[in-house]
Amino acid sequence: MTSSNDIIHLEAEILTRKKYHAIDPALVRRVGSEELSRQKSYKEALQSTRSRLHQAACAYQSPELDYASAARELADLPRSLESAQTKEFCHRLMNAHASSRERLHILDKFYQRIAQETEGVHTILDCACGLNPLALPWMPWSGITRFDACDVFSDLTAFLQLFLDHYNIHGHVTTFDLTADTPGGAYDLVLLLKTLPCLEQLEKYSARRLITTLNSRYLLISYPVASLGGHQKGMSRNYTAQFEELTADWKGKIKRIEFETELAFLLIRDPFEV
Repeated sequence: MTSSNDIIHLEAEILTRKKYHAIDPALVRRVGSEELSRQKSYKEALQSTRSRLHQAACAYQSPELDYASAARELADLPRSLESAQTKEFCHRLMNAHASSRERLHILDKFYQRIAQETEGVHTILDCACGLNPLALPWMPWSGITRFDACDVFSDLTAFLQLFLDHYNIHGHVTTFDLTADTPGGAYDLVLLLKTLPCLEQLEKYSARRLITTLNSRYLLISYPVASLGGHQKGMSRNYTAQFEELTADWKGKIKRIEFETELAFLLIRDPFEV
């Protein structure tokens, strides 16, 4: 039987480590409680909790990212997303995050291609966003009236809120655990970029719940075609099979879009009612 003291101690022990200090405590608590009930000892539960959190989230964060320094640099940038200084800043920071780094050399054509398949996109929600909101200078949709985002790291979300505010982009960036709940609100486009495999590692069936409960006209889901180490291992084939199983009951249209480093599926809900 798991004691409340064990849960409190495990949560504190994980959050005191630099690698995990900014992760959502509620997520640590939930995963830790599960592992304490599964494992034979506290030590094994601590190790398995760290492992799950690392694989699903922390592996993508660079220890070199200094959000306080980035915020100071941001304050001195022009207030135009189109400026060369802004793009250089965004490009450099995205290069420090494993997920956005893989998309950098296809950034222009990635969003241009998605834009070709969508219309009337004015409100966007970026789920488990990482540093992807810094790709806003490359997003071709004109007249974005709201850009919301969420992630499990509080230092990341605080910095991204400063970024939106600096460029006068209406939106909120929140610390949010997608494995526990679904963000509210209606959007033209929801982004779930290379997110679902990570969520499934933390909470089985959370991917299916999100697909069915997120309220959007378009839902963009993508998967990596190679591991963080660069190995393909048939990932495209395996993720295609996973996606097809997840969306077997989808009533709208689905468009498959392939990129060099990413496999994307655009789900189109038709008709869409707010």
